[in-house]
Amino acid sequence: MTLTEFIAQRTKNEALEKELMAKTARVEAFQGLPAVCFMSSYSAGEVDTTFQNLDLARHELRVAKQNYRELAQHRQELLSKMAESMT
Repeated sequence: MTLTEFIAQRTKNEALEKELMAKTARVEAFQGLPAVCFMSSYSAGEVDTTFQNLDLARHELRVAKQNYRELAQHRQELLSKMAESMT
């Protein structure tokens, strides 16, 4: 294997690794969500759960982000109080 071939293979491997990392991140983002049911035809009374699951996931994400912001705010307040008590 020549140096040129080695560099080309390394570049290709790096690109594949980045692609794999992106795919892994997507899988991790959807882990734990309810299964999405795609139906090609609907009979009377059937409900399309696809949009319900997506709406539920969006709602859960909003709630989680709000909880994270509140936690960060409480942490900042606690650190401020700790700093004040040190002086």
